[in-house]
Amino acid sequence: MQLDNRTTLLFDWGDTLMEDTPGVPGKMCEWPQVKAMPGAEKMLQTLSQSFQICIATGAEQSTEADIRKAFRRVDLDQYIDHYFCRQNTSLSKPDPAFYQFILNELGLAASDVVMIGDHWDKDILPAAGLGMAAVWINVQGQAVDRTELAGERDRLMINVKQCQSLNELAQLLAI
Repeated sequence: MQLDNRTTLLFDWGDTLMEDTPGVPGKMCEWPQVKAMPGAEKMLQTLSQSFQICIATGAEQSTEADIRKAFRRVDLDQYIDHYFCRQNTSLSKPDPAFYQFILNELGLAASDVVMIGDHWDKDILPAAGLGMAAVWINVQGQAVDRTELAGERDRLMINVKQCQSLNELAQLLAI
């Protein structure tokens, strides 16, 4: 994927950079154990030298401070420049307005940004719809429901890549 004109990488949080453990109640920052996804630290360390790194999460309960605390617990906070969530935007995924808010807040065009996440419908489709490049971390190797793309498929898919892990993402981004 060409990143020449990109300045910013937006990452989803749960199951993209940190493991989201099903069945564990409450905010991730308060969980007894939190884990970074395999390869997250090395990848973020490399990427943060060339790109602004932001978190774009649909977490319902967590505030920006809670999210920072969770990232601090796994030593990833040092690589993150901005955190965007429902609590500090009043918006949430998959609403395209959430992504537009982030672009406006950062003063960026969609062509400046790559969205990276594990949910096709929440992370990838709305970001691509605004013109962002996107990388779908498709761990399960799921097929895309092409009918939901209708006439937009070709326009959207030209800027969407897929991989199955952060290690594969690093190869895709050629880092």
